[in-house]
Amino acid sequence: MISYLSILHVCLLLISPTQLNQWHNYTEANIKFWIPDNWNQTETDESETDYLMEFSSPDEAVAISFSVMAATDLEASLDELDRTLGEQLKDIEMLSEPELIEMNGLQGVMTEIKGEMAGQAVQMGVFVLDTDGQILLILGLAQEKAMRKHGKTIDKVMKSIKLLEK
Repeated sequence: MISYLSILHVCLLLISPTQLNQWHNYTEANIKFWIPDNWNQTETDESETDYLMEFSSPDEAVAISFSVMAATDLEASLDELDRTLGEQLKDIEMLSEPELIEMNGLQGVMTEIKGEMAGQAVQMGVFVLDTDGQILLILGLAQEKAMRKHGKTIDKVMKSIKLLEK
């Protein structure tokens, strides 16, 4: 008879090391967060002060981006975000008014919007957080039809965001 420990040992051998380490450190924003290991990652320098880290689901129906804002205050960051979204989204509709939030000890503002991007109906969560002196912008963008499939994963990613330990 096969013991439970033998089955557990075989299962652990089948798990790749990357599946065990799905946490990402974003030192520019002083945070860490969890992302599924099968998601695609892109990192780009937007300018001398902006840095973008973006992840997308394997079917590319969902994208989550993390960016440290060049602006030195929240108001300037929100103005820049408004301009950028206006260039990329059409038929923008607010699903929720901006509200103050606390996420794992981080203070910020969040809102939800929907619109059209490249002919697709999309929904977007917009989060602007103070991460120990840095202004972090998190955009979660999903095709509306993908929310049912990826909603739990998006929630898990957002709930995982934490300050890096000093």
